[in-house]
Amino acid sequence: MTIPTITSFEQVDTTGVSHILLDIEGTTCPVEFVSEVLFPYARDHLEEFLHHQGGTRSVMPLLEQTSEAWRLENDPAAPQWPGGNAGVLPYLQWLGVNAVWMTPIY
Repeated sequence: MTIPTITSFEQVDTTGVSHILLDIEGTTCPVEFVSEVLFPYARDHLEEFLHHQGGTRSVMPLLEQTSEAWRLENDPAAPQWPGGNAGVLPYLQWLGVNAVWMTPIY
């Protein structure tokens, strides 16, 4: 499966971005903090985030890449891609629950 990616940070509009969270799991905090605090927080706030930020110039390209990855997904356990421009929330939730990582969300 080929997943389209953003290859340069310059391709993402960072207007209004004040912080960037890098991979911290096991580096700056225990792995348990990530799995027991950060992942549940992200799951609980994902729909709200998409509602408020999904149409922004910095998030839209990532959602488009996620939609394309969903269209190409070959794992039979993944939610069925509905086609068109349907929201990616079910796929993002499935990725999170199954700890599947891909460039647009990593």
